[in-house]
Amino acid sequence: MQTVSFHRLGIFPGARLLDLGCGFGRHSWQAYHYPGVRIVAADINPLLLNANRFMLSGMEVQNIRGGEYAHVVCADARDLPFPDASFDIAVCSEVLEHIPDDRRAASELYRVLAPGGRLGVSVPNRFPESVCWKLYKDYPEMADGHIRIYSAEGLCRLFTDAGFTPYGTGRAHALDTPYWWLNCLAARVSVFRAAAVRYKSFLDSHVIRPTAATRLLEHLGRPFLAKSRVLYLKKQD
Repeated sequence: MQTVSFHRLGIFPGARLLDLGCGFGRHSWQAYHYPGVRIVAADINPLLLNANRFMLSGMEVQNIRGGEYAHVVCADARDLPFPDASFDIAVCSEVLEHIPDDRRAASELYRVLAPGGRLGVSVPNRFPESVCWKLYKDYPEMADGHIRIYSAEGLCRLFTDAGFTPYGTGRAHALDTPYWWLNCLAARVSVFRAAAVRYKSFLDSHVIRPTAATRLLEHLGRPFLAKSRVLYLKKQD
């Protein structure tokens, strides 16, 4: 499921793109369809990188890519192993809530983007995330180590302090929010476990083969239940 919109980032043929904290690689895979795009997918977890490498290699073998190349690199977001101005576009999706020194990560993203470069960053949306923390005390561990909740203002300030200029916002994944709430309830009360399993099946079906009905539900729920908040930023020329 793509969280950050490449259309809003102005992706173009031949763009140098960094997918920071790529995980399994959902944004890398989508970007690799664009003509001539040169991708570096970076993550601190080598197991996730291997999974991403496998998928990107499969796209090459099956010739279902448009990109020029895609490399995977093990890297810490607080100390990126790339020269200044290495990329035209960067994506950092659902990463910052895991990083103790998020200011350092924001500064590194600014450094490695070329003048005029654009960044799409997403974090868990404040309201759904706050409910998760209240429903289940061990939710941060369930979510692979969330250590903070961002407000819209706090996220924007983090990147404007680093030098970026914001130019757009977005929300995504409204249908994901009930899944996480049910998981939190199921961890405490067993009666919710069957409902969580059934909802997961529904959500997987929507991801693989969305219908007009599930698209409408996603659209209607986005203003209130979006699990992710997206911020689009530019490094000025």
